[in-house]
Amino acid sequence: MKKSWIAVLICSFILITACSSQTKPTSDAPPAVDAGTPEATYQKNCMNCHGMNLQGGVGPDLTKVGSKLGKEDIHKILENGKGRMPAQKSYIKAEDLEKLSTWLSEKK
Repeated sequence: MKKSWIAVLICSFILITACSSQTKPTSDAPPAVDAGTPEATYQKNCMNCHGMNLQGGVGPDLTKVGSKLGKEDIHKILENGKGRMPAQKSYIKAEDLEKLSTWLSEKK
């Protein structure tokens, strides 16, 4: 009888452990975007410093960057870097830099 209870306890422990270790989806995950879009480029290369919604973090807030800087200025900063921001021309293709500059310049 004692062995039966020990077996039940062990099985219960294993079941509870297995159920509690499942990962839950988080709402902090970035939304899915199509590859090749400026949004995808931003998520891959910029989001860590500028935040999931352009709100800033390590880097400045970009939610209204287009009202402060023109497309050419944004492109120059992306390409060559500025301050603590590294140049992105080694990491992002020229075509994608162009799309990203346009997209950011529309944030007003």
